[in-house]
Amino acid sequence: MNLLTLLQLEAHFLSIAHVARTHDQLTGRCTRCNYLLAEGHLPTCIHYDYWKQAKRTAWRRLDVDVKPQAADGIKFLCPKCFVTNSGPVGTHAIICWRPHVPAEIVPGPGRWEFEGDSIHDLTLVASSSSISLPGPGGCLAHFFVRKGSIVDA
Repeated sequence: MNLLTLLQLEAHFLSIAHVARTHDQLTGRCTRCNYLLAEGHLPTCIHYDYWKQAKRTAWRRLDVDVKPQAADGIKFLCPKCFVTNSGPVGTHAIICWRPHVPAEIVPGPGRWEFEGDSIHDLTLVASSSSISLPGPGGCLAHFFVRKGSIVDA
């Protein structure tokens, strides 16, 4: 694999965020369809049952200039598939979370600590430090992220 950088792989940092409630407690209206919920009655809005069961966390994209220690994770294109596909079209993304991100946040179970001052010199560190995408169904990529670049394992 040629030496690729995280920037070539369209990397960006991620932050875990809480999803807003679908029913505004101040107005009593659904934030999706504006249905007015009757006080003291069960909500009958079509969105209520779906959204009350939905996970309450999501991730959002951060600026590439943010310090790695301020991020909860990083997302970038798979370097093996990027080379195989000669670019981003048809290439899947990889998300690597930091150790403080709860285990129920996927993908998992791997967690990496971030070392470096920017995305340009970022190193991902864990017990093995390598990133492995095993089969079946995986592309079998296996690599390290060191000083902002992809290094074969």
